[in-house]
Amino acid sequence: MLKELPKTELEKISLEVLSDCNNDYIPGGNSVLERVNLPLVISDLSGNILDINQAGLNLLGYNYKQFISIVFEPLIISSPENYHLSNHPFEYGVLYLPDIQGQVHYFWVEILKNKNFNINLLMPADNYPGGKKFLSSLYLNQLRKLELEHRKRLEAFHTAIDLSLAEAGLYDGNQLIYVTESLCKATGYKKEELLAMVNLEWIAPASRRYINAIIEQVINKEVNNRKYQAMIITADGQRIPYEFNIFSLYYIDSTVAMLIGRDISQLREQELIKRRNRRKANVVNRIMRILAETQGVENAIGTILQCFREEFSGFGFEIGLWDTDKHISMYSCVNGINRNYMLLAESNHRLWTAINQHRTISHVIEPSFFDEERIYWELGYRSIIQIPIKGLAQPFGIFRCLITDATLETNLIEEIVAEIVLALQTFLYREKIAQISREAAEQEVNVLLSKFSLIGEMSASIAHEVRNPMTTVKGMAQLLEMEHPEKAEYYQLMIEETNRANEILTEFLSLSKNYYSKPAQVNLKEILDRAVDLLYAEILHHAVNTVCELNPDIWVFGDEEKLRQAFLNILINAVEASQSGNTITIKTRMEKGTVFLTISDQGVGMTESVIKHIMEPFFTTKEYNTGLGLSVSYKIIKDHGGNISITSRLHHGSTIEIQLPIVKPKKS
Repeated sequence: MLKELPKTELEKISLEVLSDCNNDYIPGGNSVLERVNLPLVISDLSGNILDINQAGLNLLGYNYKQFISIVFEPLIISSPENYHLSNHPFEYGVLYLPDIQGQVHYFWVEILKNKNFNINLLMPADNYPGGKKFLSSLYLNQLRKLELEHRKRLEAFHTAIDLSLAEAGLYDGNQLIYVTESLCKATGYKKEELLAMVNLEWIAPASRRYINAIIEQVINKEVNNRKYQAMIITADGQRIPYEFNIFSLYYIDSTVAMLIGRDISQLREQELIKRRNRRKANVVNRIMRILAETQGVENAIGTILQCFREEFSGFGFEIGLWDTDKHISMYSCVNGINRNYMLLAESNHRLWTAINQHRTISHVIEPSFFDEERIYWELGYRSIIQIPIKGLAQPFGIFRCLITDATLETNLIEEIVAEIVLALQTFLYREKIAQISREAAEQEVNVLLSKFSLIGEMSASIAHEVRNPMTTVKGMAQLLEMEHPEKAEYYQLMIEETNRANEILTEFLSLSKNYYSKPAQVNLKEILDRAVDLLYAEILHHAVNTVCELNPDIWVFGDEEKLRQAFLNILINAVEASQSGNTITIKTRMEKGTVFLTISDQGVGMTESVIKHIMEPFFTTKEYNTGLGLSVSYKIIKDHGGNISITSRLHHGSTIEIQLPIVKPKKS
């Protein structure tokens, strides 16, 4: 207990200050402070400094101008128990105040409280009896308070990252010092097991050295944060790809690295699927271009085999096409060598089985069984896969893939073969037509068109059965997307693919013989205006101009919906071929009972080789296109008793001319 202090002149002067100020203190306006040679500080009730006398300035080393220009934190006044004097009008406490050098000093303070302000007498704490002991206990109490606050902050931090469900841990450069429950659950280790591991033993060795180097850079503040993908090893030995976000964090009394990870196995799988699909699309499109631009079966098949060889190195490839009922013309690209030979199908049991049973046959090469297989064995191939090339009616060839070891790429090769079959058959029919006379060629074209009509007839017979399950799948995907929004990307892909399948089926149906059911007299201008309106958004998107010079009194007999579809297909091609600022011109003229409709664009144009086949089903030079658009238009115009022709110059645009028989206009 401190000794009771005698009443001093301070009390008298303080009371005078209170009386003079009338309970309202104006800083700098009270000279009565200067009557006291002891350091005085005037503060408001919140502890903010209002004024100081010269003795106080001398104690702290300030001049008055410096003092009033500094914004002090509110005074921290500590009034410990047992230090109040019962017969004294003042309260006592400890005040922390910086001097001119910025060093913080502790002062005993006699505090005379008023209604609106306090008068504080400053005296070094060491000058009072028991002051050092009190400061020591105050310091210890402050440390305990800080330690408690620090512990609470750590607990709040741990709780926050645990509640965030982050798979995270704190790493001091040698071992983990804290891990979340989510990380334990993801790795399968208990918390104490992870904390006991040295040098990130739960990360695969191949990644450990790099991730440790990143952690060192982060802890040393050489970089702010880094992302790194690594394999983690779970408690049961599984390897899971993870992406870590690594950044520095001040934890307790040092800088550590915080690792926040996430499982990216699904993302990797999705990326692999995308890469696989892109690779397949590239090969298919390359083969489609070969079939579109190459003349002669031998040249085209040889180029296709070379394409396979370049894409799938280490494989051998052969394509066999029926020559007669029993013989197959084989085109081979094996071990980098191209050769052609004739094969008797019946003498090769496995090949004959694959063709007749319409299924893929895979077997180990036996060098003593066939002369050709002995050659393959000597070249290092150990397995052979034979895929029947099935057309619209029956197999017309065989595709062979020779491999040295089992590989997943054989599935991709099978898918590619399935994609190009119809285009290959179309090419073979086209080459056959080119070899015969004009009269015979016309008959062959009719046979070919009837085969493509078969697609529509087949589609019509199964459309109901196919569309019902597609509708169900689409509906379930939409429902799952709402229930699991975190997987919306996968379900949206299912919905898009279902819509795409439905569109392709619709195009197939357009090739059916019984294509329309509502023939009537229809106005050609109205149909064309409607088609342009439907493409308005696409025309704006491509910034293309349209010029229509249409006779309003042209009538034809047919199905309005199908004619609009035919014109839409042609206009879509014109828009897609055009560049910004190009013009598409649509004109009509009449001549001897026939209307001539021309649709001209200023787009990229086509080569002669492309023009020859542009109307054929499945022929396309565009990625992700069925090649049925112009074929459907061609068939619709033909079924309306009309004709369609195309002229084009590369880089100068194309013009499609449609001829249709006209009828007398409707009577008003």
